[in-house]
Amino acid sequence: SLTNLTAANIDAGNLGALVKASSVAISAFYSSGDIRTNLGLAIGTDVLAPAGSGASLTNLTAANIDAGALGAAVTHKMGAGAGAAYSVGVASAITGSMPTSGTIEEVLLSYSLPANSLSADAKGIKIRAWGTTDADANVKTIKLKFGGTILVTNDQTGSPVSSTWEFEAMVFRTAASAQEAIGKGIVAAANQTVTKSLPAEDTTGAISIAITGETPTQAGDLTAEGLVVEFMN
Repeated sequence: SLTNLTAANIDAGNLGALVKASSVAISAFYSSGDIRTNLGLAIGTDVLAPAGSGASLTNLTAANIDAGALGAAVTHKMGAGAGAAYSVGVASAITGSMPTSGTIEEVLLSYSLPANSLSADAKGIKIRAWGTTDADANVKTIKLKFGGTILVTNDQTGSPVSSTWEFEAMVFRTAASAQEAIGKGIVAAANQTVTKSLPAEDTTGAISIAITGETPTQAGDLTAEGLVVEFMN
């Protein structure tokens, strides 16, 4: 319907029958309340227009939106308070029953953190994993790993019987090839050792996050059932 909307036709006033003029006064388009009413938009009270010329939206391009490169200043309001929180999102959520298949250490569930995800200091991830063990009293070793570093393991409950376990850790970048991590775990009702570690993974490459299991007596003694990784900007 915009075929005739050329510069020459606009200059000549020849816009065609399908071009309609608005009955809304031009001044109404400068009032946020009138815009919502006249355009029928349910924008909500927390969506604000930029002040001035809109220079603060310089990086809000289609390419940057697709790439997730909206800049460090993208935050969310903390309720009705004056604070603002950086964005947090689920990078990966894996569920399903994955038992050990042998008697040596093996990866049960894993996620590859893409290269350059931790592109600046203080960017980090939160990891949560869980699963179960069989009813026998055999030795069963569970490890949550970030690259080659063990973040948490079941060092206090080496032979869990009919137990549910949950591990949790946070990892933050401190330099391009340095991180600081804190991990904790619980097996049934028993807390495992809270572990602080200093991984040294190259953040410009992909980094493996994995739950491994080792059941030296027999396969299937240990099962991983979930691995969730959240990104903290």
